[in-house]
Amino acid sequence: MRHVPTALYIDTEVFKGQSLRLDSKAFILLIDTFVKEGIRLLVPEIMERELLRHYNNQATKATNDLLDAYNAHPINSLSLNDIPSQKDLETQCLTTMVQQWEDFKKHFIVEKLPLVGCLDDVIDWYFNIELPFEPKKLKEFPDAFILSTLDHYHKEHKANIAVISKDSGFYKACINRRYIWCFTDLNKYVEAFKPEFSGEDREPEPIDPTKPITTEDLTELKAILGRGNDVTSIEIGRVLQLLRSRGSNYDYFFQNARDPIWLDHLSSQGFFQNPPEVEKTAEGSYRIPDWPPLYYLVRVYEAAPEKTLAEIEKIPDTNNFRVLEGIVEIVLKSDSANIIVRFSHKILSFIDNIHWGHDKIIGLLKKPFFFDKELSEFATSFLFKLVEFLPDPKTKEKQKHRKESPDDGWRASLEPNPRFHEWEYQQILENGIRPLTEQEPYQVARILIDATASMIRLSIHLDDLEKGSDEDFSEIWCRHLDRPDRDYQISKETLVHTLTYACEKVYEKPPDLIEALDQALRNQQWKVFKRLRQHLYAQNPSDQTLPWIREFILEYKDYDKWDYHQEFQLMIRKACEYFGVLFLSEAERAEIFDAILSGPPKEDFREWMGEGFTEEKFQQRQRHFHRKQLHPFKNLLSGKYQSHFNELENALKDKPLSDEDYAPMGKTQCGRVSYQSPQSPEELSKLKDEELLKYINDWQEIHHDKNDWLIEINIEALAGAFQSVFRNTIVANADRLAFWLENYKRIERPIYIRFLIKALQDLVKEHHFEKLEQWIEVCNWVLSHPDIDSGEELRRSDELKENPDWRSSRRAVIDFLDACLDKDSNTPVSARDSLAKLLRLLCIQFDWRLDRNKPVILNRDDPITEALNNIRSLALEKLVNFGFWVRRYLPEDLVPEVTKILEERFKSDTKFPLTKPEYAILGVNFVRIYNLNQNWAIQHKANFFPQENIIFWLQAFGNYLRFNHPIKQIFVTLNEDFVFALDHLEELETMKPSETKVADNLGQHLFTYYLWEVFLLKGEDSLLERFYEKTAGNRESWVNLFEYAGRSLKNSGNFLETGLVERITAFFDWRFEVNEPNELQKFTYWLAAECLDPDWRLNTYSKILDVCRAKDAHLSVVLETLNKLLASHTAQVVECFAKITDWLDQNGNLYIQVDKAKPILKAGLNSGDLQIQENAKRAQENILRIGHFDFLDND
Repeated sequence: MRHVPTALYIDTEVFKGQSLRLDSKAFILLIDTFVKEGIRLLVPEIMERELLRHYNNQATKATNDLLDAYNAHPINSLSLNDIPSQKDLETQCLTTMVQQWEDFKKHFIVEKLPLVGCLDDVIDWYFNIELPFEPKKLKEFPDAFILSTLDHYHKEHKANIAVISKDSGFYKACINRRYIWCFTDLNKYVEAFKPEFSGEDREPEPIDPTKPITTEDLTELKAILGRGNDVTSIEIGRVLQLLRSRGSNYDYFFQNARDPIWLDHLSSQGFFQNPPEVEKTAEGSYRIPDWPPLYYLVRVYEAAPEKTLAEIEKIPDTNNFRVLEGIVEIVLKSDSANIIVRFSHKILSFIDNIHWGHDKIIGLLKKPFFFDKELSEFATSFLFKLVEFLPDPKTKEKQKHRKESPDDGWRASLEPNPRFHEWEYQQILENGIRPLTEQEPYQVARILIDATASMIRLSIHLDDLEKGSDEDFSEIWCRHLDRPDRDYQISKETLVHTLTYACEKVYEKPPDLIEALDQALRNQQWKVFKRLRQHLYAQNPSDQTLPWIREFILEYKDYDKWDYHQEFQLMIRKACEYFGVLFLSEAERAEIFDAILSGPPKEDFREWMGEGFTEEKFQQRQRHFHRKQLHPFKNLLSGKYQSHFNELENALKDKPLSDEDYAPMGKTQCGRVSYQSPQSPEELSKLKDEELLKYINDWQEIHHDKNDWLIEINIEALAGAFQSVFRNTIVANADRLAFWLENYKRIERPIYIRFLIKALQDLVKEHHFEKLEQWIEVCNWVLSHPDIDSGEELRRSDELKENPDWRSSRRAVIDFLDACLDKDSNTPVSARDSLAKLLRLLCIQFDWRLDRNKPVILNRDDPITEALNNIRSLALEKLVNFGFWVRRYLPEDLVPEVTKILEERFKSDTKFPLTKPEYAILGVNFVRIYNLNQNWAIQHKANFFPQENIIFWLQAFGNYLRFNHPIKQIFVTLNEDFVFALDHLEELETMKPSETKVADNLGQHLFTYYLWEVFLLKGEDSLLERFYEKTAGNRESWVNLFEYAGRSLKNSGNFLETGLVERITAFFDWRFEVNEPNELQKFTYWLAAECLDPDWRLNTYSKILDVCRAKDAHLSVVLETLNKLLASHTAQVVECFAKITDWLDQNGNLYIQVDKAKPILKAGLNSGDLQIQENAKRAQENILRIGHFDFLDND
């Protein structure tokens, strides 16, 4: 131990060894060495009773000795005074010794311990004959009771204990306890403290890094902190010494200390000085260091407020936000205006450097004294900092771009932002600023006015500002001044909403404040402030606001040109309703109404409409304009104006006007567009067949629903409705079905054929095969329409009658075939010939995308994906499915249709040669074709994998590797291709169509063939060794194969044949000998493989940890495995865990899960094996050293 325990237990045998004298040399040395109350003296009740028994016996013995001497000759012949009686002498002796004992205890902090700690433990020790009980010493109950109280004391206080005893049995029992430091005499205990008291190094020899220094230090700290304010001077000195070393001790102390006794000591040692500044990293980012002493100051404030404030007042100015945040937290606890003023500069600095912490800001704003007179200067500065916007950090860059590209205004637009994130800013305004307006609405409003004006100015380039325009585009970014109209708000909108709220509250105050506010709003040039005034006047028509309202109305010059915006029309309407006809004179009204009726300007409308202008449309616009402009004045209308307005209203009485009909623009509708048929299936089913045929051929009026723009009425939805009618109505009616089977060729838009085939597909799935041949004939007719060589200048679609595109209908035929071949459909084998003919057409016809190399998916070179999205290549896969469909009925059939069609495709003079996607799909399906006709597949292997064309071979063999497991029987057939692959590994590695590289798939196949003894591990014929040689320049393949092997083993169950295990271990030994760290670090799943011997797994993992560090990736799996093996292999598990933690200093990001690591530590620390204990202590030390304090207690 590094720290001699200050909790001391002295066995009664030690007192007896000093003849029960407390003035002996040893006890005098103990008293003189330690200051008063520097040591904790543990006094178990049993020990004190036993000591008193010894005192009693000593008193009796001393009395008898005295009386014997008094009665001996010649003493008895002397004339001596009478001595006290024997009883009195015994009493005096006992009283003296007890008093000496009490005086002795006063030098210490006495910790009285109970009679017994845990009686059950004592009983268990007795029956199990555990120390202090021994076979020949079964009456050691006093010692057992004392040991149980020491155990209890340690568990309660987490404190180590020094025991001084000469009793061999008791000594042996103590030495087995990790928390007890045993001494045989008092002198040795005192001697152990000499380095600490002399100021010498605690470790006279070099520190042994294998010893648990951090664990001991933290254990000592925890025990001392657990005492609260009741700490000794020795313990205080010890803590300060530990803190000087910084590191884990420093972090742990400041994270856990909470008692004020430490304040003065820490301050005097300078721990509250020099907080760290923000650091700039090499990458250019900034790191905000933590400052642990602040944690303590925050916690201790309630217990010592003045001292804490004095300490934080001495902290120098800093830009470290974490430090400033802690100071603000303390200031908030003070709940005092004086203290806020006292620390105002630090609070403002906190806002300037803020990264988070809006809750603290809101807490400060909610203080009832926030607007006290003494805080007035601070409150104004503080509030403005909270709500103000900061310039766009890219202002200079955007100004430059604006000069270079004057037409690209969007990219050059300035975007100032508050210093907070958007959500935090909204919270501050809504939960902090708004409540303040209840107290001082005018003061808050003035600050918000300045902030809003500043925000708008920062949004506008300087040259535009100089033009003096009032345009701020607020009607776009703040449609409503007093409420949001969408779920998501932007910061400047939130600011205006809060400003509006504050202004509304001012209008509840005396008129002089209202007038002051109105003047403040008039002083601002921007449109949003005019809108705000109009909004306030609309809400508060009164004698005070009357002249302001008239001013707006009479100065407005555009009654004949522009629609009113929302606030202006609302102000007019509310004023007219409140003041009535007296609001405006007759002449004023007539001038306004005549202006309205003279508008809008026809030439402006003509220019806007362009070629779409008609007189009728202008008259419609004119009527709409008159109605909207007169509507707010309707309470003032009379005579011809009234008549004209009434006429307009009656014409559109089903569309009443509301405030929302005025600018800003109407509410945006968002959502997913849905399709709707112009006629429902029920309505279509009522049409006669000729009518229905004509309707689907002719209808093309695609449009949106007038009541819901998100609903589109289109042809695709009509086709879906037609499918429903065909499936549910026409098929059930023989006459109607006959009509459509005779007339389907008259359908002019391919989309309806596509949906008709979908209906046929559904019928197949439901086992309706009565007219299957006729349905196949429909599919044949579709295939008679070849895929068109589309030119980019010509738009084709399956919805068009002219330039129809049949591609989607041809794809529907594939889907129909797929349904027929599905095992659940049970399609009769009698359809074999018809289906084969369909497949042949699909497999040999022109395919525009394949034959003109027009990928379906752009910017992605993945032929297998292309194969699945093109008709002819997908048909090859359906062809193979056809073979297995026949086999379900005829198990021995070789299905010649499949091989004949493939032979036709393989011919060198075929009209449309195989493409990359087709070779890819053939490679994927080679194993299935091999299973259909083994001899044919072997004979045509070169057609599938044409080595003379490396591009096609790569796609075929590469995708064979990707999508097929190794098959031992096929290896003989493909042996040459595996060799060819190794010779062309560089080309194979260029294929990256998925997360797994094709080269990795090759390695996985070869590894499996090695396990199956197809070839040896090493040697001339070993393809696996050749693979490793070829990939030596790219060892990522080694890593991936090693991990694949581990995963395969993990998924192999609990048993493997002996031969397989031998080959696997030989493979590992080979890889371990190569010693590639990145490869060996992937042992995770090998370790978890229950098919391998656990001793081998653990010993091997231990060897790996000797040469390469543990990695965070999959460490959870490692710990899970170690826990499974913990009970049966404790020593090896703890050793591996210790080695994992040995790498923590080099890999600080390694995450050790507490719930998975603690059981291992606990088992190791509680083991009776000293080596296991040492490994567990080392692991705990490593973990604690990097600050994972959860591992300090492992009970």
